[in-house]
Amino acid sequence: MLNTRGRRVTRLFLRACVVGTTCGSLSATAVGTASAAGLPNSNVGPQVSDSSVNCHGCGDGKTVTVWVEAVTETTSQQTKWEDYVAKQFKANTGATVKFTTMSTGTEVLNAIEQGAATNTGPDVLDTANSYNGEAEAAKIYKPITNADWQLVGGKSRFAPGVLSYGYTGGNTVDWYLHTDLLAYNTKLFHEAGISGPPTTWAQYVADGERITKLGHGIYGVASEPPSPYGPWHDLYTITRDMGGNWVNSTLTKATLDTPIVAKAVEFWFSWYKDGFADPESLSWTGNQEQALFIEGKLGMENQVNSSLITSAQGTPVEKDIAFAPMPTVPVGDKSLPSGAPKYGVPGFNFAYTLGVPRWASDPSLGYRFIQVATSEKAELLLYNLTASLPTTVGAGNVVAAEYPLIKPFIKYASEAVVAPYYSFWGSVENAVSVLGATLARDYQNGTYSDAAVQTALIKANSTVQAAMDATASSKS
Repeated sequence: MLNTRGRRVTRLFLRACVVGTTCGSLSATAVGTASAAGLPNSNVGPQVSDSSVNCHGCGDGKTVTVWVEAVTETTSQQTKWEDYVAKQFKANTGATVKFTTMSTGTEVLNAIEQGAATNTGPDVLDTANSYNGEAEAAKIYKPITNADWQLVGGKSRFAPGVLSYGYTGGNTVDWYLHTDLLAYNTKLFHEAGISGPPTTWAQYVADGERITKLGHGIYGVASEPPSPYGPWHDLYTITRDMGGNWVNSTLTKATLDTPIVAKAVEFWFSWYKDGFADPESLSWTGNQEQALFIEGKLGMENQVNSSLITSAQGTPVEKDIAFAPMPTVPVGDKSLPSGAPKYGVPGFNFAYTLGVPRWASDPSLGYRFIQVATSEKAELLLYNLTASLPTTVGAGNVVAAEYPLIKPFIKYASEAVVAPYYSFWGSVENAVSVLGATLARDYQNGTYSDAAVQTALIKANSTVQAAMDATASSKS
């Protein structure tokens, strides 16, 4: 249930590019290959022996209810992970786990809203940084104390890059991570005489043009502006690299109608004007971009995660894929402008998190469950099933050793930008989706112009501002 943009299908309803839509999914063949590599299966025995976790029957006779979203492609895969975690948790504590799988983003939001209103719900809830904005606003999670961290196994178990707000270290704990980077076809780069991936947007343009000159239906890039799930990744990346943003720092004003965003839009659509973006992608709304890449017809694919490795097995590009950070320095600049993130936007991080709600009957058991769910073998099993990046140091080291192509994702996770987790972000994505579709249609009809861009940006800005105002009103 994964895609190369880094989201799950259950995020589809209110969030960006998610499973089974724009970016393709992990195949059954890929899962089998990962299993053959020696990663753990559901028969792995109890792993945790630390006395702070193994409480020698403290949970005897108790049941911990855990609500998680669907994280695997099939029910049997989901059950395999759940069975392993439940067996290990039972061995460590004596308690039973009762899983409930949430299949839509609506269910996640309902769990947050109903829990906040009634103080009832699961003992452990999966929300992710995409929904942590809503969860934080509703104050549903119990703050994690130092004693709670001991039950989780300590902060030192986790990779430093995920110990920040929106990730592990707040009131929730990461259990897996998606980092989005640039994928590129090394064979096409070699044929075009390009020695390595671009580090600036100027190089990105030059590389895209050189690859397109190879002919035979090959293009440097594609973007899918009208896609309802993907456009914001490219445009947001370019905007942030230019030192701009779509909302102000106090989350009170939408800034999509500013000159810097207009400049970002112009650069985005210049890929088509300059001829190195596949013109057919102006009308794409699904997973055509990835399909073109794995056919060997696309030099670069923006913002993809490690599941592309398994999705590409058995395809023409299986041995020709490499990953690198996205370009960061804007065209015409020698360094990042003022206001850009420290590293620009070399990639996005989508963190998926578990928290113990304030109404949990036995919070200590909830944190002990999170320790088991983020144990090294549990995380390796999840990687086996989904190609999701581990969040702990130990599991990350194992995956990096087994799969060299994963190393860039682990390396750049500490520099990637956290995907926005504001409660109104769904409205932002929807507004940018309409923006992309409108301008793509204008471009195809020959009516694309500076005035058309400004009109579309004003409309998108109005939509986002209304969502921000409604959020502020609900908190007052």
